[in-house]
Amino acid sequence: MHELKNRTAFYLPCYGDTRTVPFNSATEYDVLRKAVKGYIEVVKLFIPKGLYHTERQILSLWCNEEGKLNGLAVNSRACRLVRSYSRLRSDDNLHGNVIITGGVDDTGDSLGLTEEDLAMLKAFCGMTL
Repeated sequence: MHELKNRTAFYLPCYGDTRTVPFNSATEYDVLRKAVKGYIEVVKLFIPKGLYHTERQILSLWCNEEGKLNGLAVNSRACRLVRSYSRLRSDDNLHGNVIITGGVDDTGDSLGLTEEDLAMLKAFCGMTL
């Protein structure tokens, strides 16, 4: 039987406060869809080793697949993350709320964020630690 280990994600809305969100392998898909308010699409973030990490980290930024098409607001904080840490075109925007998880485990389930990941994301978003 697969253990339902609680994990932590980082919710980054277009406007307003960020927050951590708990999830596990049974609730993951519903948590992601609810956060982005629609179909999910992943953007990989490649975080270099440095101030917060001793090794390079890969995080998953989950966004609304149809955010631009449906006229959702531009998420400027998510755009800055993507422009800094992904391989997407720098002139493209993310529309709508996003949620960030760790990479994936051997079974394809999303990993939770570490304390170092959360500290980096909060610092990047200009929040006090």
